[in-house]
Amino acid sequence: MKKLFTITAAVLTAAIIATGSVQSGELGNFARGRTTMGVGFGIPYGVVGTNMDIQLVDNLKLSFGLGSTVLAGAGYNFGLKYFLGEPGKSFRPRFSVFYGTNAVLQTVGGGDPYDYDEYYYDEYYYYKAGKVSGWGNSSLAEEYKSYSGVTLGFGGELMFGASKANGLDFDIMYVATTGYDLDELRSEGYNVAETGKVKISLGYRHAF
Repeated sequence: MKKLFTITAAVLTAAIIATGSVQSGELGNFARGRTTMGVGFGIPYGVVGTNMDIQLVDNLKLSFGLGSTVLAGAGYNFGLKYFLGEPGKSFRPRFSVFYGTNAVLQTVGGGDPYDYDEYYYDEYYYYKAGKVSGWGNSSLAEEYKSYSGVTLGFGGELMFGASKANGLDFDIMYVATTGYDLDELRSEGYNVAETGKVKISLGYRHAF
């Protein structure tokens, strides 16, 4: 958690510096909607949470998100979004790159796996997942853990109305790197519910 807050603080500091470096004549562009705040789900939103985009130049935004993985604590992401087309258009496709939470794994068991799947005295259970349940308790040891890495994305932002103050954004994300090693986890006796490399993100945005 301490690491998460340190990273978030660093991103906020960079955003403030970037905003302050804009000439006074350009500040009106920020007020007209180039800085946006969103809520949604997916990697840019820290899985389920919020995301802010801050304009660096016309087609480039600094983006960071903070949220919850639901099953494995807090989630975060920060990175860059590069937009195609002129600012002010209703729809702008974009490319993005993020670093942060991009995988949540469910593991069952661990340690030296037992090779029994029989009932003893109708109540003492053994499991191949590597967990002996104990008397009268048939539950397996389950654990969820989040991992961080680099994620690439392609998507777009669609803003509505004349002011373009509200809209939607969506992305197809590809997990390029992440922090877990499936072979290592399985060698330690874990059954692992593997997640895919392709993710989807969807959110609602408001422009300031």
